[in-house]
Amino acid sequence: MNVRKGLWLNATVVLVMVVASSTGSLLAQQRVDTADRPGACPPAPAARSGDSQIIGDPAACPPGVVAEGESRDTRGRDDVFRFDRYDRGDDAATEVAADIWAVHNGAMPKVKAPRAERSHPDKPIPLSFIVSYGVATDHVWRGINWSEYPGEGRERCNQQAGAGIEFDTGAFGVFGGSVWFDWFHGTEQLAGRSIGVPLESNYTAYWRYPIRAISTDIEVGWSYIRFNAFRETSQELYARIQFDDSGLWGTQSAFLNPYVFYAIEYHHTDWTSWLELGVQPRWVMADVPALREVPVVRDFWISPHLSVSWDCDYVGNMITVNPNVTDSGPTNRCANAVAGVELGYDLGHAFNVPARYGSIVIIGFIDYSYALGSEELSDELWGGVKLAYLW
Repeated sequence: MNVRKGLWLNATVVLVMVVASSTGSLLAQQRVDTADRPGACPPAPAARSGDSQIIGDPAACPPGVVAEGESRDTRGRDDVFRFDRYDRGDDAATEVAADIWAVHNGAMPKVKAPRAERSHPDKPIPLSFIVSYGVATDHVWRGINWSEYPGEGRERCNQQAGAGIEFDTGAFGVFGGSVWFDWFHGTEQLAGRSIGVPLESNYTAYWRYPIRAISTDIEVGWSYIRFNAFRETSQELYARIQFDDSGLWGTQSAFLNPYVFYAIEYHHTDWTSWLELGVQPRWVMADVPALREVPVVRDFWISPHLSVSWDCDYVGNMITVNPNVTDSGPTNRCANAVAGVELGYDLGHAFNVPARYGSIVIIGFIDYSYALGSEELSDELWGGVKLAYLW
């Protein structure tokens, strides 16, 4: 008896489902037949242009429904092709489908497209390099003037040259290396060496990884420093964290570009360190709408910078390299503040050189170091100009 009741119950459920399905099909056919009447499906307006990514489901007349003035066969094929392209992410089909949605359902919400990846589309390989040469009035590094000696009088020139290369691996970050040299025209008076001997040479290897979710770059590296004129060497491990604040300010590039830098120096069996906090933006004139089309002006960029440093025995240890600087022993204190500005001009962009060939920039700079709590350091003002080729 229980088995018989169960069979009857199952049969009843199946019958109800069949009736419901048939009723739904008839109602759908009736809606399609009604929609076939002229004027039921208005034509889509012209496709719109915009840089925002439109999110939503396109709602249009179902395939096979004929709009006024169109044949059933032609419209059906067009719909199938259009939505197949939309599913594949085709931009033109997306705009058409969104316009049809707007006609039937009103405006759709728009979501700002995500930031583009930091890669150069014009490069055949993910490789970048830079070569630069410049002249400066002094070589000042972390508040120490390395090219100053008693009775110098008129400033002697410092020639500076460098080169760097980077390889962008994508998911594993950027690997890079650089070399830098400084030749001082007063090396003979400063250290009794020939002017052909570099005052200083640096060799650096580093790895940088962008954390795009929080707009932050992390860089760690190692530097080998030779004070050739004084026959001394030093090594340094460093870490740098830089934050891209363009999202906070709504700008195309970083507005303040704040960073934190920390280095551990090994010299003469001593371990010292240096902490630096600063901002170093670069404002491109072409990013300003009012200047974007102004000849000459649009190819300039300006980079003001400001930093404050904390000395953990670094100055007291490193100035022993230079006999012209007085040593007051190891200390931990606020060392100096540096303020300055760079003004650059993109010659490559000014002369319409294709981006795939790289660019040449000329940069003028001026800096001022103000000694805060260090007896060994003094206020320094220096500047210069340099020319660089980037690819």
